[in-house]
Amino acid sequence: MKNLHGKEIPVDTPEERLAFYSVPIINTSDPDSDPSDLSHRILVGKDDIIKEKLIPWCKENGIKSFIDVGADWGKYSVWLHDELESERSIAFEISVKKCSNMDRWFRKLDRDIMVIQGDIASDDLPYECDFVFASDIIEHVPDYKEAWNKLLDNRKYVYTLIPKDDSWHWSQDHISVFDDIDIQLLIEMSNGLVWLEEPVYQEGLSWYALLVKGRLCDE
Repeated sequence: MKNLHGKEIPVDTPEERLAFYSVPIINTSDPDSDPSDLSHRILVGKDDIIKEKLIPWCKENGIKSFIDVGADWGKYSVWLHDELESERSIAFEISVKKCSNMDRWFRKLDRDIMVIQGDIASDDLPYECDFVFASDIIEHVPDYKEAWNKLLDNRKYVYTLIPKDDSWHWSQDHISVFDDIDIQLLIEMSNGLVWLEEPVYQEGLSWYALLVKGRLCDE
C-alpha cells in the first residue's frame, strides 16, 4: 500500500497493519500520566471542540455508552467515560502494547473501561452503543468507505475528526486525503448530519469535525 506521497508502507494485510502500528511512535502512552486531567496534552482546536461542543452535546442528548475507535493511549476514553457517566465504555485499539497499557492504567485509575484489541480495517466493532468516537482514524485505512460503514452500523451517532485536505502531509501513514466533496459523501452515507466544524490547530493545519446520525438513529 502506498501513502499519500507514493511511499510503500506495510499495511496491506491485517498482520502487516498490526506489526506496523505496534512500533513505538512519538506521543505514546505515559504510565505516569492521568488521562482524566483535561489539561494533559491538550491539542489546540481538536480538544477544544471536544470539550466545548461535543461533550456538552452528548450530555444534552443522553449518551450513556460509547466506543472510542483508535483509542491510542486512552485520553479520550477517560474523558468520555467521566464526563458522560457512561454505563458502557469501550476503548478499541489496534496496538497490542497500547491495549495492555490502557488496561493497566484504567484499572489503576479505577475506571470501568473495557479494552478491546482490533483493527477497524479488518474487524467488526463489538456491541451496540449510543455513540462512536473516532478521532484521526479513517484516513489511515485502505478502504475508508468500508470503515465508515462499520462505524455507522449499530450506533445512534458517530463523531469523527479527519485531517482537512493535505494539511497534515507529513504523516507517513495517511492513505486517503479528504476535501469538502469527500466529507459530503460521508454525510450522505450516514442517516443525517448533526453538525460539521473545522477546528484549526495552527495556520495550515486543520480538521473536519463531523457528527452524524448512525444507523440506529431514527430521529
